[in-house]
Amino acid sequence: MDQYRDYLDWYCRCYCQNFMAQHCHTVPGPTGPQGPQGLPGPQGPQGPMGPVGPTGSAGPQGLAGLPGATGPQGEKGEQGIQGPMGPTGPQGAAGPQGLAGLPGATGPQGEKGDAGPQGIQGPMGPMGPMGPTGPIGPQGLVGLTGATGPQGESGEPGPRGLMGPTGPTGPTGPQGETGEPGVTGPQGESGEPGPRGLTGPTGPTGPQGETGEPGATGPQGESGEPGPTGPTGPTGPQGEAGADGVTPTVEVGNVRAGEEAAVTARPTQGGVALDFVMPMGPVGPQGEKGEKGEDGEPGAVPQIAVEEDTSTSYKLRFDNGDQQIVSPNLKSHAECYNVDLSAAGSELYVPLQDLVLIAENATSTGLCLAVQPRQACTPVLADIRRVGIRDAAVDAQTNNNMTIAGRVVLDDFAPAMSQEMEWLWIRQQDPASKRWSMCEVRLFASHNGARVSLSVDWLHTGVTFDPPAASAAQE
Repeated sequence: MDQYRDYLDWYCRCYCQNFMAQHCHTVPGPTGPQGPQGLPGPQGPQGPMGPVGPTGSAGPQGLAGLPGATGPQGEKGEQGIQGPMGPTGPQGAAGPQGLAGLPGATGPQGEKGDAGPQGIQGPMGPMGPMGPTGPIGPQGLVGLTGATGPQGESGEPGPRGLMGPTGPTGPTGPQGETGEPGVTGPQGESGEPGPRGLTGPTGPTGPQGETGEPGATGPQGESGEPGPTGPTGPTGPQGEAGADGVTPTVEVGNVRAGEEAAVTARPTQGGVALDFVMPMGPVGPQGEKGEKGEDGEPGAVPQIAVEEDTSTSYKLRFDNGDQQIVSPNLKSHAECYNVDLSAAGSELYVPLQDLVLIAENATSTGLCLAVQPRQACTPVLADIRRVGIRDAAVDAQTNNNMTIAGRVVLDDFAPAMSQEMEWLWIRQQDPASKRWSMCEVRLFASHNGARVSLSVDWLHTGVTFDPPAASAAQE
């Protein structure tokens, strides 16, 4: 508080001296001695404001006064004109991270930018757990055949079956080429000869020893010229009956009147239905209504009999007493066999007129195909062509004008893992009639032989091959 009072006193003296120096022009007298300090007089009334004098020179900068009390807020003035932008100041230090603002509205989709460079591939992540198996999809189209895989190892041979009775001796075939001699084994040490005993009586014949393991099949030799036909041997035992063919179910369908008799086969769930057209004369004029007669006898039911039943044809004859009608061919040419040959030693016998086709389990991954006469002592002349497509390789075999008197192997290893499709064309001659029949056989085996599908399609039966008749142009 004292400091404040001294400051006011100093300020007043300076102000009065300055004022007096500017406005009072008295002639100063000689300076008298300094008198004692008088007591201050009473405060006089304030005189009238004099005229403003000329501005004096600026005095020294006075000490900054104490800030006065803040005045009331004045009214906001009008917005001034924005001045020019000043130069950009230096980059300030980064401030602390502010709080994340609320996400704005999604802007419009921008144009697709250029693809960036390929990034470095990251490390392989761990394998996830196995998901549940999905439903089986529809069967896809057959893909291109892949390259042939390496030959799998041969499976263990199955147990040998019981030996069957010995059949009658067939005619002697042509002498085959002599094979290469095997390697001679080492000579065993000779034992000490014992004393010769007396010759005893002849003992009974011992049991047949087990057959040794078969050696590897040698290459197919060239077919020799057929030898002369030997005398007919005795009739062998009756073979096992073959599988019955599928006979379609036939039923009478629609019967209607028409100008000409006709019958039409219509497929049904289990066979065919036959629709009949019975001839009827023109309709006459309407007669007078007669009296009701007595009930007549029931009409005749057509008699149905088998007209023809062969490998390629099945026809029926219908007889109602007044006329007979023969149906068209009602039989499908294809005979299908669907079996499981996965068990060791399992076999399928397919009758083919005078021949029998055999498909048997050779290993755990393959089948063996062979053919033999249906009657053991009746050779059959045949032409056989086999083609197998295995992955990307084609395997083929030809037996031209071959007399089949025993078992002939057509394919010693047909894969049973969906790797191969086999086709066989077999043309054979009936030993009695000398007429020819021909069929096409298709084989497809899967899953170690658990699913084997074999079909036989007869192309013709009982035909002869004669020179063509001369045409009119040749005559």
